[in-house]
Amino acid sequence: MLTLDAVHKNFGGIKATRDVSLDFPKGSLSAIIGPNGAGKTTLFNLISAQIAPSEGAITLDGASIVGRSRTEIVRAGVVRAFQVASLFPTLTAMQAMTAARVSYLGKSFGMWRPFDATLPPERAMEILALLDLGHAANTQVSALSHGDQKLLDIGLALAMEPRVLLLDEPTAGLGPQERWSMIEQIKEIWRALGLTIVFIEHDMDIVFATAQQIHVLVSGAVLASGTPDQVRGDQRVIDAYLGTALDEEKEAAQ
Repeated sequence: MLTLDAVHKNFGGIKATRDVSLDFPKGSLSAIIGPNGAGKTTLFNLISAQIAPSEGAITLDGASIVGRSRTEIVRAGVVRAFQVASLFPTLTAMQAMTAARVSYLGKSFGMWRPFDATLPPERAMEILALLDLGHAANTQVSALSHGDQKLLDIGLALAMEPRVLLLDEPTAGLGPQERWSMIEQIKEIWRALGLTIVFIEHDMDIVFATAQQIHVLVSGAVLASGTPDQVRGDQRVIDAYLGTALDEEKEAAQ
């Protein structure tokens, strides 16, 4: 469904990604892992048209998406939720969702008149219910917990009717129990909507318990790809990343 073929991104003399070739089949749930500076966020920036590749091809259902605007990428079905949520703090959760739906449906409101929050909210409420945020529909966004704000940010992405959902560190900043709750919500979204989901994550317990396929980036290049068992047993991955990552997690838990 989503394919990267020999993608390079250079920033001057710095090679942020090097010859990256990856395939994310329709309906798959994949994780991208690697040390800081490995090129994970750059990869998401390339897919979502935040930046353009220096070389290589990125295709969706066989059609190139390189050179398209960010709006066109979203319309094609590739939507991203960011590590740091960018929300509407003075709106309620329902109003924020409705605003996202209005934007996606092309019924954007003029700057000279207020947003019409009375537009049909059915789909917005469906998404809030899927995220277990129905209880917060009338709560101001700024009053939501950090975890609920991150869920709402994913909800805003879902309002764009994605076929491919990119999640940039969805559990960042959450406590241990909140992380597992978040990833269970993501798995429920995946099961309920049949999306292709790609997520960046540093918690290796979550990665190995969740992803069907794991892609390991090191120094901008793909070091390994495979099932959790294949990646866990790959000595190159252990030496380059997993050994250090697991040690850091153990220290954090102590």
